[in-house]
Parts: sequence; C-alpha cells; structure tokens
Amino acid sequence: MAMKFSDFLNNAIAYRRGSADAKKIMEPLRAKTTGFLEEGQGSLGGFTVPDEIFDETLEVALEKSIIRPRATVIKMTSDTMGIPRIVDTSHASSVLGGIIMSWVNEQGTISETNPALGQLRLRAKGLKGLCYTSSEWLEDSGVAPEQFLREAFGQAIAFESDDQYINGDGINRPLGILNSDALLTVDRAGTALAWGDLVNMNQRMLPRFEGGLPNSAIWMMNSDTQPKIYGASPGAGFVENDKILRKEYFFSEHMPHWGVTGDILLLAPQAYLIADRDLIVDISDSARFEEGEIAFKFILRTDGVPIPASAITPKYGTQTQSPFIVLSGGVSSSSSSLSSSSTSGSSYSFSVSSSSSSSSSSSSSSSSSSSSGA
Repeated sequence: MAMKFSDFLNNAIAYRRGSADAKKIMEPLRAKTTGFLEEGQGSLGGFTVPDEIFDETLEVALEKSIIRPRATVIKMTSDTMGIPRIVDTSHASSVLGGIIMSWVNEQGTISETNPALGQLRLRAKGLKGLCYTSSEWLEDSGVAPEQFLREAFGQAIAFESDDQYINGDGINRPLGILNSDALLTVDRAGTALAWGDLVNMNQRMLPRFEGGLPNSAIWMMNSDTQPKIYGASPGAGFVENDKILRKEYFFSEHMPHWGVTGDILLLAPQAYLIADRDLIVDISDSARFEEGEIAFKFILRTDGVPIPASAITPKYGTQTQSPFIVLSGGVSSSSSSLSSSSTSGSSYSFSVSSSSSSSSSSSSSSSSSSSSGA
C-alpha cells in the first residue's frame, strides 16, 4: 500500500522517539547519509521517502508549469538511454527523411525507400534542493508540514525546470527551446509590435500544431509585452476569444524582456521531449542532530531536449516551418543562442514522429547528446 507523505513524516518522528512499529516501517527505507560510516544507527541515519511520493510532488509541478504538462514525457529506468528517432528536414520530395509513397499500377514495381534515422542519448541530470526544519515544527506546526513542503518544492521544481526547458544550454541541465537547432527567427517589422509580426510567426508554425487542433501550439511571452498584446484600450489589442490566432497564450518571467529576440515565442510543446528518471526525497536528522533539526533533500533526475533536428521545408512553398518560432528584437539575448541555423553544444537530430501526448511520469531521466541522419 502506498505511503502518503504525511504518514512518512509521522513515522519518521515516531521512529526518532523509539517506536517499534515505526522502526518496522522505516528501517527498509534506510539510506546511506553523507558523513556516516554506518547505516544502522537509528538516531543518525537517513531515510529515503517512498517512490509513491514522486507523484504527489510532481502534481504540484504540473499545476505550476507551462511546458511540462504539454510536452512529450517519457520514463527512464536507467541513468542513460539511447532512443532512435527519425530525422526529418524536408518534405519537398519525401517525408520522414526519405520515405516516398508512389502511385503504382497493379503489376508495377514499388521502389524501396527508407526513413532517415538518428539517435539521441538521454542522460539523467539532477535538479536538487535542500532545506532544514526543526522536529518541533514538524510536530506542532499549524500548517500541515507535508503539504507545505510538497507545495514549496513542487513550485520550485516547476519554476526552475520551465526556465531550463526554455533557456537551458544543455550542459548539466536540459537543452532549452531557445537553443534549438530547429528555432526560426522572424524579423520584427519595427520597434512596436505589429499584427503582421504575429501573423508572420504563425505562418512558420508546422500545420499539425495549428490552433484548434489537438496539442496545438501556444504563445509564451514576457509580461513586458502585455501593453502591446492587450492594447491601450479595449478591443485595440491582439487577443480574441481569450486567444491569439486561435492559440492559448501565457506570460512567463522566463522569457527575455521586451525588445530582446525571444520576447515572444510561438511553440508546440509536444515537440519538446522531457525524460524523467525519478524523484528522490531524502530525510535525515544527522547533519544538525545537536540542534534537533531535520534535513529534507529533493532531487529530480530529469532532462529535456527539443525533438526536431531542424526546421522543415514544406512540400509546397518557400518558407521553412518549425514547432519553435521567435520574434527578433533590437538586441540579442545574452543568455541564449537564438540563431535558427546554429546553437551551442551538440546537435540534437530528432524529428516529431510520435503523436503521443504528454503525461506526468513517475520515472525519470535526461538527454544529452547527438544523433546522425541516415
């Protein structure tokens, strides 16, 4: 039977008081704690919170995140994993990197064609947090401590992971959308935001993520853009029926400020891959045993990477399309490489070939690496 976070804390406190029943429950959760030679010392040991608590904390992260609940999320059962994927760059003469479907007569010969395959190496990376509480606070607090900790760290996980899913450089952290090889930059018409800017961005979105369709694209932008988006008076802005060009929009402090390339981002979150290894919550009263304080350590082992290898040339038309489009600005972002043709770090060749929708996962992981087309 799954153990709730509140039950875990109650058993941890009872264990410290010498409860035999609590000992039976907590001993199997004994974890080696930094600085100790033995695992069996009751008053000095650490415990690992049961895996079931992963879902409780992740639920909070999902509620507070923009990217994660809409992305493609997979589970990992080991620290690294290689995933084959299709490298799709042009639909001018084929699809999925080389597949050609032909109209053939009854006894005609069918030509053999194959998709272009690559591989992405996923590697778990640790997002970690630590806090200390007094044992008295755990026992006497008017606020349910398990709810407080779950909410606080869930929000912190959501905040930091969303930031990296957008801005990360891929070094010991996810590779963010603003550093994707598939990112397209649309020139801004002038210093002000024009309706044509948004239409031009929308034109470059892959049709399968068009507004009104399942898993459609969304807008993300810095709050500085609100006066431009809403306009100086009712009806003067760009919002219609609570959407912009039939797509939801979100304001986020993780976006570059107004006037910087990337201050407005049009993205299809499903084209971003999140891999989760696990969420580990350790509790120990060892580090500050004399002060009667208990340490809580939260570690989410995860990673993220943009799925497509590059923008895609459509069957007909001259404008390349992508699930990630930004509006150019007066200056370049100092924290992100926003070129549509190059990024820092490895090349992530991975095109969207899966139609699976995102879901929160209770396992974990990450991405690190490169892929090559066939």
